[in-house]
Formats: sequence, C-alpha cells, structure tokens
Amino acid sequence: MIDVRVIQELYRYNQWANGQVFEAVSRLTPEEFAKDLGSSHRSVRDTLTHIVWAEWIWLQRWKGISPQAVFQATAFPHPDTLRARWLEVEIEQRAFLEALTAERLLAVMRYVNLQGQTCSTRSGARCITS
Repeated sequence: MIDVRVIQELYRYNQWANGQVFEAVSRLTPEEFAKDLGSSHRSVRDTLTHIVWAEWIWLQRWKGISPQAVFQATAFPHPDTLRARWLEVEIEQRAFLEALTAERLLAVMRYVNLQGQTCSTRSGARCITS
C-alpha cells in the first residue's frame, strides 16, 4: 500500500533542499548566474530554470492540465527572480500534496506532452502514447 505521508515527507525534503540551493545561488551576481559553463543546460540559471519548470509541468499534469510552455531562462535575469517563481510552484505543490490520497497517487495520469502526443502513465516514469 502506498503511504501518502511518505510522499509528502519526500516533497518536504525536496522543498528544503531546493531552499538550500536557492540560498547558495542568491549570492551569485547576475553575470555568474548566467555564465556559460558548457553544461547541458548551459548555466546555473538555465539548469535551475529547467528544474523549476520540470517541477511545475509535472504538477500541472497531475492536476489534469497539459501545458505546452517551456520556461525561458532569459525571463529570470537574477537568482531572486527565479526563486520567486520557485516559491509560487512550491505553494501550489504544497496545496496539491495536502489533498493527495493514495487512490489519486495510484491513478493513471493522462496528459498531452510537448510533442503533442497523448500519454498515459503512472507516476510520470514513462510515457505510453495512445
């Protein structure tokens, strides 16, 4: 049996860890934040934008919404602007998690991915197109 309290605890830890990351990143200048590091998401800003966007899009999908938008890193010129967006996502996540039930957690989730494919999946682990 799925214990929703364990899932909620994992998300509390995730939120704490993200807070630690944003606290460390807050000391970066805008130039350091956006500096090209040659990584898969280019910079600290781009990497964190991807993480915040991924948290947001999966939350939307769990809520039955299929957004087709990707957050643009350039919309977040300073660590504080991205942190503000993260805090909005976190508030929405908390509300969702407080209402979470085992039945909802085990339900098949259906959404339209960014390629326009209709997907069905449990836990977001993989997409099986239908």
